[in-house]
Amino acid sequence: MNKVFFQILFFVSFICFSQNENNEYPTFKYKKILFDNYGNNKTSYLKQVISSIPETEYELIIGDSVSRFSILEKNYTDGFNKGAIKWGGGETFYYKKEENNYYVFKKVESFDGKFLVKDSINDTKWDVTNEIKKIQNFTCYKAIAKKNVYVVGLDKSGDKPALKKEVKTIEMIAWFCPEFPYSFGPDIFYGLPGIVFEGYQIDGKVSFVLDSIIFKKNNDDKITIPELKITNEADFIDKSLKKMNSKNF
Repeated sequence: MNKVFFQILFFVSFICFSQNENNEYPTFKYKKILFDNYGNNKTSYLKQVISSIPETEYELIIGDSVSRFSILEKNYTDGFNKGAIKWGGGETFYYKKEENNYYVFKKVESFDGKFLVKDSINDTKWDVTNEIKKIQNFTCYKAIAKKNVYVVGLDKSGDKPALKKEVKTIEMIAWFCPEFPYSFGPDIFYGLPGIVFEGYQIDGKVSFVLDSIIFKKNNDDKITIPELKITNEADFIDKSLKKMNSKNF
């Protein structure tokens, strides 16, 4: 699809949206939908996780200077398995403007503590298609991307097996809405000219789907980026693997 068209659409939407007469900011709430039940060979743990996924809710809070995607804190039913929160995605992401670019900070945890993994919001190269559909009466456009991510694999070449860093290419599909001119979205679905209403990995198991939109006067007082050490994905994985291999994991 014509990139100039979307640049113009994004700019016009931004001007119109920034002139919100009530000076309100949107908060987007998402559900995580399971579209693969893993067949009949499920462990008892996986059964608990799958049955808990419908309870998970997430929110993307838009602020003037900082925005955040995270799990919605609430009281869960007895038997809820917290593994469902990050199953198929669900980490906490912060979006912050530095100079003339937005950066993404993903909150992660390892044996050495908690960190923020920093990335440019434009790191993912999206291909916007001609397909459109309505989601909650908003016109959304389909985009496709391939993204290289680091995963943990098993190295059997040495005297004993060890964990190693591997690169995996994932394919993603996102439906975004330029009427909300922010390049944010649920989980790893960011970098498009509009809020992502729906996103999933082609070989994944879950989909993030918009549930509702609410407007509030000021969201900034709800968003605080924790003061944690900032790193990048590759270094974080390397240090985590070094620690795990030293402990004979």
